[in-house]
Amino acid sequence: MTQPKWDDFIRLRLDATLSEGEMKDKDFLAAKDEERKVYDYIHGLNLPEKAMDAIDRYITANNGIWTRYNTLVYRQGFSDCRNALQYLLGAKHL
Repeated sequence: MTQPKWDDFIRLRLDATLSEGEMKDKDFLAAKDEERKVYDYIHGLNLPEKAMDAIDRYITANNGIWTRYNTLVYRQGFSDCRNALQYLLGAKHL
């Protein structure tokens, strides 16, 4: 039986991390509520389709940047934990 790769483990955790906790976090729920209000406001402006497309592209690009940044920070946290365990346990491979 082969050991799962470290990257596979991290990817699995990234996919499952917020599934339960997000609906209990007050800050997350408040941010979702604010997002809905802004969405409704923007759509209520009745902007031309070209302007709406530009807004959508900007938001999508910005989300992509922050999603990637958070992924990198999350992965670095796992690497830091692994390195700390290696240091504390004197292990050569973890």
